[in-house]
This record gives sequence, C-alpha cells and structure tokens, in this order.
Amino acid sequence: MNVLQAIILGLVQGLTEFLPVSSSGHLVVIEYLMNIKEEQAFFMTIMLHFGTLVSLVIVYFKDIVKLAVEFILSIRDLIQKKSLNICKNETRKLCYMIIVTSIPTVIIGLVFKKVFMSFYSSLLAVGIGLLITSAYMYVADIMNGKKDIKRAGFKDAFIVGIFQGIAIVPGISRSGSTIFGGLFSKMKKDFAVKYAFLVSLPVILGSFILELPNAIKNGNTNGGLLPIFIGMIVAGVSGYFAIKMMIDIVRKRSLKGFMVYTAAFGTALILYSIMFT
Repeated sequence: MNVLQAIILGLVQGLTEFLPVSSSGHLVVIEYLMNIKEEQAFFMTIMLHFGTLVSLVIVYFKDIVKLAVEFILSIRDLIQKKSLNICKNETRKLCYMIIVTSIPTVIIGLVFKKVFMSFYSSLLAVGIGLLITSAYMYVADIMNGKKDIKRAGFKDAFIVGIFQGIAIVPGISRSGSTIFGGLFSKMKKDFAVKYAFLVSLPVILGSFILELPNAIKNGNTNGGLLPIFIGMIVAGVSGYFAIKMMIDIVRKRSLKGFMVYTAAFGTALILYSIMFT
C-alpha cells in the first residue's frame, strides 16, 4: 500500500466514522475500487480506527477525564460504602449509562460477528445497509425528544446499545444508528449526538485492543510503516473536523443531506452489484 492510498483511506475513515454515512461501508467500496485485498487492508484499518479514537479523545477530553474520575470514585464507594451509588451525580450516571450501552453491543458483536463479517465482501449488503442508514436519518431528522442526562435512564442506554450493535453491519452507520437509538428513546438531539460519540469510545478502544494482536500477526505491512503513520494522522485530523461538523449540523441544520446521500449511494451500489458482480 502506498502513501496516496493511505491518505485516501485515512480521509475516508476520519470523515465517515463520525458522520452518519457508514465508515465501514465506504472503506469496503474504496478498497474494492483501489483493488486492495482484505489482508492488505486489515492492519491499516485497525490503525485508522486508532487515529479516529485519538480525535474523539481530543474533542471530548474534559468529559472523558470526568467520567474516568467518577468511575474510580464509584469503585471507592463500593469498597467503603458497599454501593456504587451510580446516580450520585450526572457524570457518574452518564458513566454507567455508557457501560450499560456497551453490554448489548458487545453481546451482539460476539454472537453475530461471523455473520456480519461475511457482509464485508458483498457490495449488495453494503448498499442495503446504506439504505437502512438513510431510513434512520429520515426518522431522526423529524424526531427531537426532551430527555437530557437527568431524564434519560438505563433502559434508554440499553436501547442505544442494541442499535450500536446492529451497526456492525457494513453500510449501517454506527453514529447514525446510535443517534437514531437515542432519539428513538426520546433524547434531545444535542444530547443524543454527544451520547452517540461518547459511547463509541469503549467500542472503538475495545475493538482496537482485541484486533491489534491479530492485525500485527496477519497484517500486511509490505508498503512500510510510513503509509500507516500518515493514514493515522489523516484519519485523526479529518475525524476531529467530522465530529465538530456533526455537532454543528445537529444544532443548526438538517440531517436530510445525509439521508439523500446514503440513499443515492446505497441504491447505486445495489444496482452495480446486481448488474456487474
């Protein structure tokens, strides 16, 4: 893999990881167009996810530090007072809501991983996933609940986790799916977006930790480490701006543009798959 390919993959990963258009679906298509084999892209893909993880940490650094502190304090309370006291304050409640959201996501990922991974070799499956994402965005654009962290509950967190788990399917946007899950649970749009980004942190980090040993063992780095390093930087920088863009869009604009784009892209992939593959 050369530097130009790494830049393209990094840019696509960074922009599409946090915008509701499906990073996995776009990477499948880009790798197909550039004739990059799965074993060549595997290690690069894992490292690109690390780049976007860094961008997420930078944007929400203060929130992440507060969440980590409250988690540690809750463990101290468990030891000293025999209770986690998970609703002691808004930050601690948010911390444990994120944990609850991760549970169904992990279960779905473990149970259906082989099935979902088989879809990565099918442009038809990616196209169908993009149409599902488009439907999510259509509904999400007209929904806006009243729940913030004070009103949201652990049932809402579990529902978001289910939608996040489904988003393992290529073409179904993780951010779009979790935002939809939050809005389906009657969350406010701005809170639903912030929550969708924060709950992605343990998922991206966990996936990176679990897949890295296998990526190192089986990954192809014949192109050298420079393309991988550059791809990570591009993914991180573009991911940072994608997060900022998404926050601004939800506050001031409409999600219809993403709906139209994913519907058109998905339809084109389905037609191409039927006619040429």
